[in-house]
Amino acid sequence: MSRSTSGPEPFLSKPVVVGGIVASSALLMPSQLLSRIAKRVSRRLVRGRIGLPIPVRTILGLLPGRVHLAVGGFVLGYLGQKYINWLRLLIILQLLKYHGWMYGRNWKVKIWGLLLRLAEGRGPFQTFEFQRSLPKQPLPELNCTLDQWLKVSKVFVNESQYQSTQEAVDEFRNNEGPKLQTFLQKKFQTTENWMYDYWLFAAYLSYREPLIFNSNYYTTSVLPEYTTRDQLSRAATSIALLAKYERLLSQNKVEPIMMQDIVPFCMHGYNFIYNMTRVPGEHVDTPMKYTNQRHVVVIRKGHYYRLETEAQDDKGASLPLSAEEIKLQLQQICADADALDDELPVASLTSQNRTLWAKQRLSLAERNRETLETIEKSLFVAVLDEGSPKDANELTNNVMTGRGNDRWFDKCFNFITFANAYCGSNIEHSVLDAMILVTLNEYVMMNERYENGDVVRDLARPPRKLSSPKRLLWNFTDMEDSIAAAFQSFKEISSDIDLQILHCRYGKGFMKKCRLSPDGYMQMALQLAYCRLHKETPKTYEPATLRLYAMGRTETIHPGSAWSVEWTKCMDDPLMSLDEKKTLLKKAIWHQTQFRLEATAGKGCDRHLLGLLCASRELGMDLPKIFRDDAWTKTFKLSTSQTPNRIYEVVGLNALNYPMCNGGFGPSCHDGYGISYIIYGDTMVNISIASWHSCKETDSKRFAKEIDRAMEDMKTLYLTN
Repeated sequence: MSRSTSGPEPFLSKPVVVGGIVASSALLMPSQLLSRIAKRVSRRLVRGRIGLPIPVRTILGLLPGRVHLAVGGFVLGYLGQKYINWLRLLIILQLLKYHGWMYGRNWKVKIWGLLLRLAEGRGPFQTFEFQRSLPKQPLPELNCTLDQWLKVSKVFVNESQYQSTQEAVDEFRNNEGPKLQTFLQKKFQTTENWMYDYWLFAAYLSYREPLIFNSNYYTTSVLPEYTTRDQLSRAATSIALLAKYERLLSQNKVEPIMMQDIVPFCMHGYNFIYNMTRVPGEHVDTPMKYTNQRHVVVIRKGHYYRLETEAQDDKGASLPLSAEEIKLQLQQICADADALDDELPVASLTSQNRTLWAKQRLSLAERNRETLETIEKSLFVAVLDEGSPKDANELTNNVMTGRGNDRWFDKCFNFITFANAYCGSNIEHSVLDAMILVTLNEYVMMNERYENGDVVRDLARPPRKLSSPKRLLWNFTDMEDSIAAAFQSFKEISSDIDLQILHCRYGKGFMKKCRLSPDGYMQMALQLAYCRLHKETPKTYEPATLRLYAMGRTETIHPGSAWSVEWTKCMDDPLMSLDEKKTLLKKAIWHQTQFRLEATAGKGCDRHLLGLLCASRELGMDLPKIFRDDAWTKTFKLSTSQTPNRIYEVVGLNALNYPMCNGGFGPSCHDGYGISYIIYGDTMVNISIASWHSCKETDSKRFAKEIDRAMEDMKTLYLTN
């Protein structure tokens, strides 16, 4: 072929290999080149050089040449699309390894953000679209972790204890540490996340204490009175939306969570929102995930019912139940349950010590296998509670505990609707971090719609005639004493819970005007309140998310520092000036912010140390001294967490009863506090404060007053000239 003296330039000037096929002519036009490549691909398909079953190759051999060309073009296009997508995900992976964007904005960050946005493309994105692009959770250097641990522990131990900690750290650095680090390095190279299973088993599944208040956490949601006060309308609408969210997840249609609308979070935990149960074991529990189950178990006055969320229409197609249809089903459940005598509170078995419950569950399953499997395989448990909480304290206590016959604490989550249409969820924590459930709850609240307090009816789709919900039956032979003992234990635990809600007098708007991090500001208020009440600096836990990494969970932020210790002391010192107090406060908040950023980037020390501890167990080593040291064994007197949310920005001030919308958990030790705070807009902060009545050293009401006092004193620092 001679080169034309006019027309477009040749497409290729050198031979190119495409899927093992050489485009040898340098002078082919694009259409000619693609046609030749497609023909060669089709010939290779027929001759068996590209792996296809023999019957398929035989059929291809009988087809005309143009069909060969079409098949070859299809295969080429398919492979090309796969390659382009692979290349796109690889580029995103490399970009996500950069963390400079977390520390401020400059021209490098702007260029990085532009490249990342171009690589991601325009949405909507599939739920797990970026999972393969997430980098691995980093494994910190051993010396960096040990040096950081020395700085951290110095804040909450005395001088003699710190000297022992230094000795333990030095011994570990020179002896067991390097061997264990090498073991973790191999684990890092061979697993998707070197810490995931260690954290799951050490923090949750091996824990033997009851789930109630020790592990499970809660959320609450209350709508304004003008929306609805009808229990069954709210329950039906919520169940319909929860079931819809599950279908969206199964279809990969839930938008992935993006930090700053550009950095994707790991969505692995979303696999475990539904059909999950934590099955108790003698030594270690097992999280069980079930598939192909679309029913909900409804509990009313201790009676259990199976509610299907899908049913066939006249044409035999399976369609979701509408909110109106679900309400009709719930009405039947209430009519049936309210006419029955009380049943033994079997749910209280799930509130016991895990080893004890594991043994009793085997006995219960002998005569109740079908009922037990129906509960454990369900999407979730929905509770129609007959109570009507009057305030936030009563609501949160009821959601957290129930009556002993109406919370299945092993289940992924119990969705509770009260008689006054207040709602809440009790969530099992082992595989579900709080932000996942916050996203689910916000989806429900942002999509709830009512007509004159009732469900919205679809005039084009009248309710179908459905079978009545199936009541689940129990056989309690030889279980009566066990259930009675479990119920008594439940009553003792639930009455011991000291749970209070504090509504702060101002919010993040004032904090930002002072150019202070709202999260750091709240942490310093907690430090000051605790030090004033208990006269010591507490070992404090605050979680940082590690969902920037594949299968990442959390890392520990240590808010305390030398600056925070000095600041808490000086706040009640009349000889210290306002400027000195403000300077120390700024430094303390700066330290907390930097620690939070480093922890989020995977550079914390606690998870690494826990990994080293688990590795020593796995290798059968004697427990290293560093893990017997006071700094490590000291409990977290303050276990804290902020619950980020976006619902206020989306729906505004009047869409929710925000003072009643809270979330929280119990303390991590008997003489500590569990503190959860939610910031709504610029003016509202709700704080959940939890402790044990049986501990004489702690008092949630007194601590709430000290937090309020601390925040007022901090505000005064910036209002006083």
